[in-house]
Amino acid sequence: MSKPASVVVVVAVLAVALVAGSVGIAYYLLSRYLDACRVSSQQRAQGRIATERREALGEQELIESGAVVRVELLEDEMGEVILKADGREFGTVLSNLGEKQPDYSALQRYVAARMKHFEPSESSPSLKVVIDASEEVDFKHVIHTLNECVRAGIVDISFAAPELTKQK
Repeated sequence: MSKPASVVVVVAVLAVALVAGSVGIAYYLLSRYLDACRVSSQQRAQGRIATERREALGEQELIESGAVVRVELLEDEMGEVILKADGREFGTVLSNLGEKQPDYSALQRYVAARMKHFEPSESSPSLKVVIDASEEVDFKHVIHTLNECVRAGIVDISFAAPELTKQK
């Protein structure tokens, strides 16, 4: 199966899992998709090392060192999705269907440029992306964001945990 066809299948299965209310299955499928997108054992090894280092150093130190790109997906009061990376907001473009959507290709160019200028070190051997999507954002936007990060060559991608609200 070609990569574009496999992406369509994964997105369809994820949509069905989310509609059925099974976030656990959707998360599992997303993690399997990421594993399939990794292109070499060397990159997989770098990802494992990065994970071990991240746990040892702490996330904040990695962000301050420039080893992490933080991508945010938010929804404004008009219901439009806002895409940000490291605080930089990307504009919107029209999709093939004529709908406004975040400029995912601008995100891909930004992440690729960060990757190009990233200097691996012992504490951070690979550039990491953290995707932080608010719960109001449609899951398709998370998938588009994930795809653009993979296209940029990122192998260490994780998702920020949702904010917990106190229940009364």
